[in-house]
Amino acid sequence: NGWSTRRHAAAPTVDLPHYLLPSTWPLLNRTFDRVVGNAFRRCGLEQERDGLKVEDLFIVKYSLDGQPGLKTHRDGSFMSFNLHLSSPQDHEGGGTHFTDLNETFKIPRGSVLMHGGAIEHTGVPVTSGTRYIAVGF
Repeated sequence: NGWSTRRHAAAPTVDLPHYLLPSTWPLLNRTFDRVVGNAFRRCGLEQERDGLKVEDLFIVKYSLDGQPGLKTHRDGSFMSFNLHLSSPQDHEGGGTHFTDLNETFKIPRGSVLMHGGAIEHTGVPVTSGTRYIAVGF
């Protein structure tokens, strides 16, 4: 089925590499272009965008019968993003908790949460259902 827990040693997730789901490529490419363009415009870095690329892109599955959440970690990348793929009715709990802010962000389906890869964060466990997110570094 393609789901694996062996791809990320420091913070392993139950995930599926994006290349196994070619039907998602147009959505993920459009989302990445919009998110990066917006972030770079806001930071005044539009000229720097040409050198930015996604090193790893994958779908993460959080569920009670597999992996409900993800331990506190840093991604070790310049930038990371999560695209929430699940409907709010599909799960309870979840979200991304940022240690330094002591705040948890729960974004709506189709929304993107972007942060510096060196920022410490946690994948808050789901308490029921299944939550899917696309993650990119």
